Amino acid sequence: MSKYIALVLLQTENLHTGTKTYDETILSIEEASEGSAREVAQQYGKSCEGTYKNIYGETLQTTFLQVVEVTHQLREDNELYSRHFTDLQAYSRFEVLYNRNSLG
Repeated sequence: MSKYIALVLLQTENLHTGTKTYDETILSIEEASEGSAREVAQQYGKSCEGTYKNIYGETLQTTFLQVVEVTHQLREDNELYSRHFTDLQAYSRFEVLYNRNSLG
């Protein structure tokens, strides 16, 4: 068995307001192959689908969009996943927790 990390993308839509939010979930999966790890990730995504009411009584609908990536776990220590990109400005627009001033 090998350890894999999978990124699963979900969408939740507030059917009352039309507002959509997206959830990128990182899964740790132990499977015999990358293909079987991808199947587990897809099953997880599909299991998240459904509708429910929020605290305001509005109906929310969660939809599985896709498995974004499945990759071997990098190391046996605490590092599970590392994402590489070339456009820091695009990242800063996407990642609202990123503080551009933190780079000095």
